[in-house]
Amino acid sequence: MLDVLRISYQGLLTYQRELGLLDYDECQILIEDMPTIFYLQIEKQHTDNQRPCYNKIRSVKSNLHLISVKEQSIIPDIYIQIPIIRTETSKLDSEYNYDTNPFYSNKIIKALEFRTNYEAGDPSAHNTTGFKSRIKRQLLTSVNLQIFTETTLSLNQPSPVEKIGEALEVPLILSSDMLSDCGVLTIPIHSCPLPISQLIDSMSRNQLMVVLDNKPIALLDHIANTFGLYKCGAPKCFITLFDERKNIDDTYISSLLFGETYYEDNTGLGKVVDNKIIHMLGLEYGIAQYNYASVYCYKNAVIQMTSRFRTSINERIIQESITLFYMELIMFEECAISNVENNISNFLNKLDYYNNSTVLSNINSILSNYAKSSDFWDIQMNYPSSRKSVEEIRNAFQISKLREDVSKKKDTLLNICTIRDTILDETEGYFISIIGIIVAAFSCADLINSSHSRQILGFVLLLVCIFIALRLRMNREIRRSRIK
Repeated sequence: MLDVLRISYQGLLTYQRELGLLDYDECQILIEDMPTIFYLQIEKQHTDNQRPCYNKIRSVKSNLHLISVKEQSIIPDIYIQIPIIRTETSKLDSEYNYDTNPFYSNKIIKALEFRTNYEAGDPSAHNTTGFKSRIKRQLLTSVNLQIFTETTLSLNQPSPVEKIGEALEVPLILSSDMLSDCGVLTIPIHSCPLPISQLIDSMSRNQLMVVLDNKPIALLDHIANTFGLYKCGAPKCFITLFDERKNIDDTYISSLLFGETYYEDNTGLGKVVDNKIIHMLGLEYGIAQYNYASVYCYKNAVIQMTSRFRTSINERIIQESITLFYMELIMFEECAISNVENNISNFLNKLDYYNNSTVLSNINSILSNYAKSSDFWDIQMNYPSSRKSVEEIRNAFQISKLREDVSKKKDTLLNICTIRDTILDETEGYFISIIGIIVAAFSCADLINSSHSRQILGFVLLLVCIFIALRLRMNREIRRSRIK
């Protein structure tokens, strides 16, 4: 006997939130000409370290005093993306028996693969040029994500840190650039049961936690220790709210764009009064290209609001994968920029300990690795609207400013390279000139009576000393002119 319930879309989101989507596969059929959604439970065997929290109701109802009334009723889809550097590829190739549900994650990977093939360039199977053939996506594992209240400064007594809700099982999906060490780690959470602004706040301050052996550990430490993945750039989020823009107040959207906790009673820092955000929210559709959604983006967040996405999770993944793909490409670019900037800074800090050959070798390595990311610069999407969307997000994420900053450091590297080459040339010139004078002097000495050889030798040595002194003086003048 099959019982079919007719519920509102908000009721469906609530059901999904409490069900725990990572443990189920969503299916849709027609019953009496009506689309009907049902969920097949995935049987999984978990070790104690990876045992998830199945009671998702507790994720919503625990510590309600820490969650605003508004956020208790908002159930969004969210993707968190972290730019990373891969340091130990052998750890990524290992098989981890975490028994993660592949259906949910593979749908996201399949959607991103489709966007990769069809959103830019030639979708032909023979087209292996550019960025398309470089990206490899894989499901790493699932982790039990936990968020806490922010640690604050207290001069009188220790500031208490409280757990917000229960741990939530989420998958980790890695997109890797196979020609460089860059990658993007994606954490998808559909019908998110956690308070969204506090989740994004934890992301902003790099304090997302995972539970291992009933103990919290920083997510960034976990992926570094387990997979050799290290954060390289600022984490970003992509949020979908299933409501019209007019039904969501500016204060709440501003908090999400700023990546901060929303306070319903205007405690904390009060309302956001940033001129750029106020102007942006004054546009009914934001940066959207069509009127089916309102889209706003700021430094680390992209938010879209629409009632058109009130469909099945499968359809939501298909629609959301468009913007998610755009963000992934931009994150690859940011990762490459941040990586070369870190490498240049480390190199300049240790410059005094390097010899000339090491300096030139390191400079060549840094610039070569940076050049490998060029396929992700200014990717030409097939549709003009897609190109505009990508550019709007790039501007919001301030990628051009990051590139300008690293360009200045790159110029410093090239100047160092030029100076080192000049010094090497000058040193070689000294020795060649000195050897030439000595050889010429002794050649002349052979033609003269041997009794005068000592006088000639002394005269030659005097000429060599004068020559060296003049060259040193000339080099000092050159260096002074460069400094000026």
